[in-house]
Amino acid sequence: MRAVMRLDDPPFEEKTTSTHSRRIQVSPRIARHITTAALLLLFITGGLYVVFLQLGHFFLLDEAGYGDSYILYDVQHFAKTGVTYRDLSQPPYLPAQYSPLVYRLYALPSRLTSEYIFLGPRLMALAAFSLCIAMVLSIVRALIPVRAAWWWGLLIAISITSLESWPIQLRGDFPGIFFGLVAIRLLLARSRYAVLLAGLCAGLATQFKLTYVAALVAGSLWLLFYKRWKA
Repeated sequence: MRAVMRLDDPPFEEKTTSTHSRRIQVSPRIARHITTAALLLLFITGGLYVVFLQLGHFFLLDEAGYGDSYILYDVQHFAKTGVTYRDLSQPPYLPAQYSPLVYRLYALPSRLTSEYIFLGPRLMALAAFSLCIAMVLSIVRALIPVRAAWWWGLLIAISITSLESWPIQLRGDFPGIFFGLVAIRLLLARSRYAVLLAGLCAGLATQFKLTYVAALVAGSLWLLFYKRWKA
C-alpha cells in the first residue's frame, strides 16, 4: 500500500535536516563527556601510581633513590657535630653537595630515626613535596577562579608519573621549589609588601639549591611586563 502524505507533514528533506542537526548538537556534548572521563582516568591512575609508589618506598631500610645515603651521611654529621661541611683532608674525601639549609632541614627530625635512619629525613622530604602541591593549588585558585579548577590542579600535580620516587628522596629540590612557588603566589597578590616577601622567598630558593634562580628571573620579568617599576 502506498503511504499517504498529509498536507501538514513537513517535507522529507526538512525531516532529514532536523534529525541531522539534532545529532550534531548531541555529539559535541558526548565528546566533552568522553574527553573529561578519559582525562580523569589518566590523572587518577597516574596519581594512584605515584602515591602507592611513595608508600612502598617510605619504610625502606635502603635508599629510595640513588645518593640518599650520601646526603644522609652529611645530615647525621651535622646533627652530631653542628658542622655542615667536613674537612676534605679527612676521609671519605667527598665534598657536601648542597647548601647548609638542606642539611639543617633534614637534621630537624633526627630524634625520629630509631632503627629507620631514613624515616625522619624522608618525613621532611615528603612534607616539602606536600607543601609544593598545596602552593600549586593556591596559584591555580588565584589564576582560575572556578570552583572545580583546584581539583584539576591537584590531579595533574600528583599524577606526574616521572616523579616516581622523587618526593621522598633526600634532595634540596622540593624545598627550593616550594619557596619559588611561594614567590610566584605572593606576586599574584599585587601588594607592595608581598613583593618584598616574594623577593625574600625567591632568594631562599637558591639557598636550598643554587640553580633555582627561576623564581628570581620569572618574578623580575613578570614585574617588568606589568611595568611595576617600584616593585
